[in-house]
Formats: sequence, C-alpha cells, structure tokens
Amino acid sequence: MVKAMGNDCYERLAVHMAELAIGPPYNEYLVKILRESLNEQEAEILLALPSGTGPFETISAGQTAFRCGLSEEEAETVLSDLAVRGLVYRRTTGSGEYAYCLHQFGYGMPQAVFWPNEDTPYARRMADLCIRHSRKDTLVEGFGGTGTKVYRWIPARRTIQVQKQAVVPYADIEHVIQRAGRIAVVNCNCRVMSRLKGRNPCEYPLEVCMKYDDLAEYVVDVGMGRELSLDEALALNQKAEEAGCVHFADNVLDGEIKHACNCCPCCCWALGNYKRRRIPRDLLMACQFIRATNQDACDGCGLCEEACPIDAVSIEDGKAVVDRDWCIGCGVCASACPNDAISMVRREAVEGPLRDFSELSRVRIEQRGSTPEGTA
Repeated sequence: MVKAMGNDCYERLAVHMAELAIGPPYNEYLVKILRESLNEQEAEILLALPSGTGPFETISAGQTAFRCGLSEEEAETVLSDLAVRGLVYRRTTGSGEYAYCLHQFGYGMPQAVFWPNEDTPYARRMADLCIRHSRKDTLVEGFGGTGTKVYRWIPARRTIQVQKQAVVPYADIEHVIQRAGRIAVVNCNCRVMSRLKGRNPCEYPLEVCMKYDDLAEYVVDVGMGRELSLDEALALNQKAEEAGCVHFADNVLDGEIKHACNCCPCCCWALGNYKRRRIPRDLLMACQFIRATNQDACDGCGLCEEACPIDAVSIEDGKAVVDRDWCIGCGVCASACPNDAISMVRREAVEGPLRDFSELSRVRIEQRGSTPEGTA
C-alpha cells in the first residue's frame, strides 16, 4: 500500500484513489493529473468519497458534506460541477437526488476528460500527462497482472460455432448489447488523445465507445455522450466491426456490463502494446478465446494475415499459421476469411467472466491484499 507524503492534498488524493477496487495506480503523473484538474477544495471533497469500493458505489452529497465539514449545498455544488467536467461519477437515486463516487481506472478516470473530443490547452496537457501515467507497468497493475482481469476481449459476431454460442452467450457482442437497459456512445478516448498529441491520423471510426445502464445514464446526463436505441447500437457496432475494430468489455457477465469499446491497433492502450509486443498477452486483459483454423479449407490467401490487428498470423508453406502466444481470439481474421476456415474456440484453462462488479471488486481487493479505507 502506498502512503501519502506529507499533507499535500493532491498526493493524499492520488494514494486514496489507488485504493479503489479498480483504482488508477499511483505514480507521480497521477499526482500531476490531479493537480492540473482540481483546486484544493475540490481535492479535499474528493478525499471524502470512499475508497476501497467498486465502480458506481455512490454516497449522497449530504454524506460527503458531513465527511469534509461543508454544508450539503456547498458539497452538492462542487460535486455536480466536477461530474460535468468528467472528474467524478454521479447517478440519480430512487429519490431523484444525485449520488457520487470517485471515477475508477478505465471507467472515467482519466477517460471522461476526452469523451467530448475537445481540443483545448487543458485537454492537450491532460493527454500528455495521461499517456505518461499509463505506461506499461501502470497498465498491468491497473488492469490485470497475474490476478483477475478487469476487461476481456469479445470475438467478432458469429465467429464461434452457433451451438457453442448457446453455451457461452457472453462471447456474443450482440447479446451484450441486447441485454443492456440503456445504451450510450462516446468518443474513443485513445483516439482523441492520439489526435491531441499530433500523432498519425487514425482512420478507424471515432464514436465507438459504448456505455450501458449506469454509465450510459452518466454520460448522457452530463452531456458527454448521446443515447442510442437498440437498433442504432447494433448498427454502430456492425460498422465498427466492418472497419476492423476489436471488441472488448468488462470482465463480467452480460447484463452487468457497463462499458465496451471497439479498439484499433494504432491508438488503443491494449492492442497497441500487443502489436509492439511490449506487454505479454495474458498480463493485461482476459483472453478467453483463441483462433482455430481448418487447414483443409485454408488456401493461404493471406487476407487473415492482413486483417490481424496485432500481427499474430503469418502464411507459411501456403497455409495460415497463428502465434498462439499472442492471438487474442478477437475474430477479426475470421470476418476477413472468404473460405469460412476460421473460428474462435474457448481456452479451457482460462477463467470465464465474473458474476458482477461486486464480485470483480471484491476479488481484486482481496488479490491486492489491501484493507479498504474510507468505505461508507
């Protein structure tokens, strides 16, 4: 457990946030992000929100006010402003009031700043700091390592045999979308950050980051995303898949998923690291499927080699050969195959998704061996 140095509120907040179930790992750039984004009063108010909790576990402005010595009206005003700025999560309770919690790593921290796709001096400074914060050791610690992974890859549509999909419906991205009660979309923060840093233009669709239920409510409520009908969401997902994007989602069962994205190898924090072979596949995200090739049907045309987003396919002696240490089972190659020679099969030795966020949060806190602090 990292301990804060001195009484600096930003240092203390960085340590506090690192204790979340899916907290942003502590390093000097996290402190700089917070210092760049918050004044001291705002930082002190965020210190009053619980750590040691999972995403979307909120408390009221009144509870927050009691913890930090403000009136409820003062706390509500500050928290509401922070929510609109993408610096804290809020939801509407059954009584019609707002409740709040800290953004967790990958669920708004630091992504929410980039969802509106604004090109401002602040956004440019944040892009630089966030890229520096999310170095490879930070990503492994924050999302995976040797423990339970926060996210999982989902194969492209219909790349798993139909009879198998009935057994593992969580592998069907359309099933994920259909189970959601509310759907919204925002801009891909990775592509926005890449543009802000002046990197090579990305030709993949920008508005592809899907939010469901609680997270959909938030992005629509604060004006960072737009709501989609089921038909619109399915069409957007198909368009992203046809462009060669790779699906990933929370490592929980359908109906519990709050976030899924359609990733590209040029900008994505995960695919880009895989493509450059910087982070071993099984240290970052849950890879629950892998490619199987019908060699009799394969004619070595090379279309799957060209389509593979992480260069895990090669043509040898007129047949496709897969690097099984790097294949993530995304199914992009199968979508490109004209001979139906490719399918995705379950990796039997790899655990499936967890039941819900409560279980995911509990398991991650237990694996980290930390004691929750400041829980409500």
